[in-house]
Amino acid sequence: TPRQEQRSAIDHALSALREGDARVCYASPTGTGKSVIELTVLEEFGDPNAWLITPRVEIVRGMLEKLGHDNVATWSDKHVFDMAATHNISTPIRLRNRMRRETMPLSALIIDEGHHSTAMTYQELRALAPKAQLLNYTATPYRGTPRETKRFRDFWGDPVQVITLREAVHLNRINAPEFSIHPLLDDDQIDVVNGEFVVSSADESVKTHADEIASLVAKCWKGERYDKPTMMTCNSVEQAHYLASRINTPTVVVTGASKALERMDAFQRTVDCEALLISIMVVSEGVDLPLRRLIDVAPTMSPVKWMQLLGRITRPSDVPAEYWCTCRNIERHAYLWGGVLPPDKIAEAQGAFPKPTARIASRAFGFEAIGKFRPVELPLRHGIKGVMYAMQHPVGTEVHEYVCMLHPASLEPFWAVRNRGNAEKGWGKWKRCDEA
Repeated sequence: TPRQEQRSAIDHALSALREGDARVCYASPTGTGKSVIELTVLEEFGDPNAWLITPRVEIVRGMLEKLGHDNVATWSDKHVFDMAATHNISTPIRLRNRMRRETMPLSALIIDEGHHSTAMTYQELRALAPKAQLLNYTATPYRGTPRETKRFRDFWGDPVQVITLREAVHLNRINAPEFSIHPLLDDDQIDVVNGEFVVSSADESVKTHADEIASLVAKCWKGERYDKPTMMTCNSVEQAHYLASRINTPTVVVTGASKALERMDAFQRTVDCEALLISIMVVSEGVDLPLRRLIDVAPTMSPVKWMQLLGRITRPSDVPAEYWCTCRNIERHAYLWGGVLPPDKIAEAQGAFPKPTARIASRAFGFEAIGKFRPVELPLRHGIKGVMYAMQHPVGTEVHEYVCMLHPASLEPFWAVRNRGNAEKGWGKWKRCDEA
């Protein structure tokens, strides 16, 4: 039975579909039941030409289980997709290929993990069915840069918030993990190309600290098994296998090349606390495992990747969740938690390495091309350090001075402006404003 906020979101979506010409994005944190909303909308809308698409076979399996199918974990991928098609569920690529082969009317498209919706496959689907109504569901309604986020929002509009992260934590819809900082990988020393860390450089950094990482893992081993289901996330296959060879307790490695049965066995051993799961973004969005500890040795510039990854340990449980960060991911991405992440942990993360990160402006929200300006460190309460950018813009005889202040625990930057008419009058008072 849908919870109150889910029911409200379902009714909102059904109303949009029935009124026609719907294009709506819904945002709800990982673990708050987006798939329940999507499946209910698909069922109650009742149109045989409406389809639900989701990007991964593991998510399709989970949806089939929610629909009442048994032993889905033992099914082949082909059987999974064949059964899913009877429920009008598919991956984007499979649905696109089917629409290329045959005439297939599409009245509505319900998009799971919809932060991917700017990708080419989704654009092709929309081109094949230009009149289809669109519903988008995601825990991360943004992209990796302000420019990409603006393009996403220009198409979808502002997201309808099913429930905020803060509300979800307060209502025990999800568990906020205990954040723990173990400063090993100073990723400010790793090169960034095309907006992400260079894998070869990251591999070398991890190899340098492999023994220390192994010592961290040893703290989780209690003689015959781990104290709770634990996963380590890495940047590359080479990195994963190298760490597995250096860790003295049982491990299982899951990569994109791992076969379905191998994955199922590895996941079960992890859940049974028999082995540490080492993964390269395979266990990320939409994969529902009762993981209770995440050891992060995968620095990323992507806010989407980081939040999707943390979503693996936020699902409700009586066992406390833990996030162990070995790099600067907390320092760089804490703002995405919208004030839920404790200030003392942000301050600890900022002080964990010799200098604050030089990449604090790698945000998904609020400004474009601001990195060309030089930031000034801004001391804040609780020992937290923010940054401030200042710039002037002459308009006729006046000068407008703007400042942008970034708080590491706040989603939105704070913008303010003051004006100077001439030297005699001096500057006016500061006033809050929209983005400059």
